[in-house]
Amino acid sequence: MIYLFYGENSFMLQKKLAELKARYSAKFASGLNFWKVDLEDNFDQLENIAGAQSMFAEKKLAFLRGVFSINPGEWDMVEKILVRSKVKNDPEVILVFYDFFSSDKKSPEQIKKIKDFFKKNGKTEEFKNLDRPHMVKWAGQEAEKIGLKINTADLTYLIDSTGLDCWRILSEVNKLVLLKNGSAVSRQNIDEIVAREVEANVFRTTDALAQKNIAAALKCL
Repeated sequence: MIYLFYGENSFMLQKKLAELKARYSAKFASGLNFWKVDLEDNFDQLENIAGAQSMFAEKKLAFLRGVFSINPGEWDMVEKILVRSKVKNDPEVILVFYDFFSSDKKSPEQIKKIKDFFKKNGKTEEFKNLDRPHMVKWAGQEAEKIGLKINTADLTYLIDSTGLDCWRILSEVNKLVLLKNGSAVSRQNIDEIVAREVEANVFRTTDALAQKNIAAALKCL
């Protein structure tokens, strides 16, 4: 079985990988058939992982990073290895190819070729950055998990102050948990410990203009 995970949201992608690894480790504790490979540095390992017979009665699981960095000639070799080994139909072998990327930094033709191969022969999942409403919802769930008491308005204020970055927001939420130790967060607490991003004012400016609150919009600017 082969999978392609890709996208700019490295937090969500890595969370998915961690969940897969946790489920695998719970069933196959030895970890002897688990690999984590950077394809740019260890391209030759792929054929061994995909085709070699295992000495152990465990499924194979491999995380293969940098799939979109493989040059066209090497990608042709990857396709041949995966087709020849028939790994796409083998439930005992799970190969997860993944990459974090901005589409403007890669070859569109090569990306499309790789995506098309996985759509035909495996499964794909894209991890997009969260927009503002989804970020507020996600951050609220994370805050609740670790016991942070914060209302939606202040949570939105926190997000507008930091930008739409899951890693950064989770870090700030954890800082607030340590600061408040079970008591509710105030906006003053956020201002005290969160280093604000200037571009975050765009969201508050837009909201103020939508409400025809010119004074608040000018203050944000």
